[in-house]
Amino acid sequence: MYMKKYIRYAMISWAVLSSVFFILSYLKVRNSGDGWNLILWGSMWGAFIWEDLLILSVYNVVASIIVLILKDNRYVFVFGLFFWLIRSLGEVQYWFLQQFNQPVGFPHNQYDWKDNGLQRTLLGDLSDQNYFIIYQVSMQVIAVICLVGLSYLFLNWKQLGKKLN
Repeated sequence: MYMKKYIRYAMISWAVLSSVFFILSYLKVRNSGDGWNLILWGSMWGAFIWEDLLILSVYNVVASIIVLILKDNRYVFVFGLFFWLIRSLGEVQYWFLQQFNQPVGFPHNQYDWKDNGLQRTLLGDLSDQNYFIIYQVSMQVIAVICLVGLSYLFLNWKQLGKKLN
């Protein structure tokens, strides 16, 4: 399939900008241990704190690369719409639980996140809540990638069937 030049350039620019945001957010989270100071511009990316931006910038790079490999303009919309669907549902669920539930304890206090040496090595000495946020956003990204994969299967079902048989 043919991809228009301006969309290809936009995807490359998006990936480069996301890579810069990944480096900035990684340094911020790793060096400060406090990711709560992300300013309002991050919400345009679906990131409300630096830990969000850390995971979502990786997602944006991967999504851009996949769109460039597939050379199909439709996947720009598929990745974008599925991302905002899953991200907004996650936020709605979070705020409903905050509003209508009296938690006995916070979810991040139910597991000792610092036991995982790989996380500590990569991200430094973060609070359990910061690890929990990274985990939560990672699960949302995995859900989006699964939905995109399913949509790829649905859009290309006949062609895939011919190639596999």
